[in-house]
Amino acid sequence: MNASVESRQIAVEHAAVAVRTGAELIEDRFLAVGSALDEALAIVGSLTGRVAAIPAEINSESMMQASETLWRIASEMSAVCDALPVERAALDGVKASLDRMHAPLDRLVTSIRTLAILARSSRIEAAYLSNNRYNFVEFADEIVQLAAGAQGGVNAHARSYAAISRQVAEARDSQRRFEAERGQDLRNSVLELQAAFDAIETRQHDAVRVSARVAENSARIGDVVGDVIMSLQAGDSTRQRLEHIERGLSAPAEDEAELAATCALQGAQLAHALVDFDSAVTTTRASLASIGSDADAIVALGRSLINSDSAETLHERLSAKLSAVRALILECETARLGVDSVMRTLSGALAEFRDRMETLNAISFSITTVGMNAAIKSARLGGEGRALAVISQDLRHYAGQIVGDTRELMDVFQAVLDCSMQLESARSRQDSSRLGQAETDIAAMMETLGRNEATLMAALRLFADGGSRLEQVLGEADHAFAALEDDMAPVQHAAATLAVQGRGARPVAVAASGRYTMESERRIHQSLRAVGA
Repeated sequence: MNASVESRQIAVEHAAVAVRTGAELIEDRFLAVGSALDEALAIVGSLTGRVAAIPAEINSESMMQASETLWRIASEMSAVCDALPVERAALDGVKASLDRMHAPLDRLVTSIRTLAILARSSRIEAAYLSNNRYNFVEFADEIVQLAAGAQGGVNAHARSYAAISRQVAEARDSQRRFEAERGQDLRNSVLELQAAFDAIETRQHDAVRVSARVAENSARIGDVVGDVIMSLQAGDSTRQRLEHIERGLSAPAEDEAELAATCALQGAQLAHALVDFDSAVTTTRASLASIGSDADAIVALGRSLINSDSAETLHERLSAKLSAVRALILECETARLGVDSVMRTLSGALAEFRDRMETLNAISFSITTVGMNAAIKSARLGGEGRALAVISQDLRHYAGQIVGDTRELMDVFQAVLDCSMQLESARSRQDSSRLGQAETDIAAMMETLGRNEATLMAALRLFADGGSRLEQVLGEADHAFAALEDDMAPVQHAAATLAVQGRGARPVAVAASGRYTMESERRIHQSLRAVGA
């Protein structure tokens, strides 16, 4: 064997070693990438399933109830805010009307006292009469009894009036203080609760949207996985071709021409196999990157539902707001007690007042009648009945004044009644029983939100761990491919060497020998034969 043949043979042997080593590297690296793909798909499946489960948790029946409770409490507190100025105005009206009672009530007290004095005077004058003494004594006794009855009713009303005025004034002042100090806090709380409700509702709507987007990402990942599998199969095909090439290079050549032809044929096949290999590697790396991108998108969608980018979770923000709402509701209930007490007192006192005014009217009418009868009788006595006539005239005068003052009090009474009805209407627009239940509702809602948030935070930890592991796995797979491209440099060099060694060689007809079984290799061999012919 001359030096040229020996040199060519050494080049072929080196190329065969490089090809064999390349086939082994492809097998090892593609197995590692396939294993990484399996793990990555398991992680993606876990993440996808967890994100897909979040909408059901966010839109669970308990969360829907919590959302409705939140809106109801906000509505009830809004009703309290709306009622505050109405209640204050009604209390102001009650207080102003009660103040208007003061003057006619004082006149009534004075008139009744004067009647009692006149009744005693009439008794004294009747005692000095020489004629009809007993008739006038009876008249005097009747006046005394009527005056005593009127005085008892007026005194009782005066005491009730003083107590009610104090209570109304205290309730009004308390209501004013509460509105001034806490009214804005109430309005702010309503806005915050409504904003919290909107946040929950938005997250519930987002959950539906996220479900659709997660499905889209999952579908893309499924399509890409098919591409990766095909690329891995193409890589394994390249390994088989390299093994065929290595066997072809290892076969002994009968002469220099056959050796040169072998170099030309195997070099062409190797170059073609490497082109397919580069395409498979490029496709696989792009597919792995696409899987990582879609998986990151799925994790980001899940995190967006949990509000993980915020310093506080939705549960933490709501906890602070609801704690403040609890305190406000308790203060509202305390403030309500004073107004409710006033309403109860007014309800009873106004009924008694009406009865007293009607009784006083009847007494005034009786006094007027008795006074007129006495005046007629005293006129018949001439000079002896002059004093009784004057007393009778005074009785009629004060009885008329009592009637006037009573009517004025009845008008004021109607104004108090109107204000009381406004107050009652303002209270009736508030569902006090439901607001009182708010403490229990808030506790139940907090528990629901806490459980939901704990579940979501567990999912968030899964996203963090799974996302980190997925990034690591895909990174290792990409690194393995990047390293493989570098490690295949000797195979590239072997293809170039074989092309040089086989330049100008005569093609060999080996298609039917059984040595070349792959269709791509057969086509390359036939193309070389066509060039030689």
